[in-house]
Amino acid sequence: MENKAPGLLGVLGNMRLFQPFNAHNYGLFFVTTITMSLGYFMMTVSIGWLVLQLTNSPLSLGLVWAMRSAPNLLWGMLSGAVADRIDRKRLQLVTLSLFAVCSFALGYLIQHDIIQLWHVLVITFLWSSVRSFDGPARQAFVVDLVGREGAMSGISLNAVGTRGIGIVGGAAAGVIIDLFGLEWPFFVITVAYILALLMTASIRGVEKRAASSSQSVW
Repeated sequence: MENKAPGLLGVLGNMRLFQPFNAHNYGLFFVTTITMSLGYFMMTVSIGWLVLQLTNSPLSLGLVWAMRSAPNLLWGMLSGAVADRIDRKRLQLVTLSLFAVCSFALGYLIQHDIIQLWHVLVITFLWSSVRSFDGPARQAFVVDLVGREGAMSGISLNAVGTRGIGIVGGAAAGVIIDLFGLEWPFFVITVAYILALLMTASIRGVEKRAASSSQSVW
């Protein structure tokens, strides 16, 4: 019987770096990461342009950046502890839902011409707070999907995919703003997060790590 040469996916699957793709759930997770990273970079560019349109003030832009960075300091330790103790898939379903709500809220406010700077500051803070909890859960979830032996490769692939899509995300936001208006990137971002939510929900057979009732996250 003639042996068939392995296809491209088979060759990649045998390479150590790409071995996580042998797990179907990791493939879904990787696409989810790319989709939500596209939304993240579009959000970053769109919020910056929105603030300049509203205020034309470098100070206001700096305030928005502060609101974006502050949650990492406020919730950094707590978010890691939470990711260690609760169901990581469920946590990501919650964070993706909140991402979608934040982006839709900005699009809605812009479309109805009622957007103000304080709206942007509050939503940016909330969005970044959610992201501070999503990040640790997303990295830890790689271990649940591929095991500790494949975790390094899985996390590396996620990082490469995230950085690569940044080139597309920023450019896409600019094109959409130019062609359709400032509110539309936020609606596209909302769709991206909903798609990521649906793909995450479709991941099956991963061991859940429930919170311990006897331990505090502190």
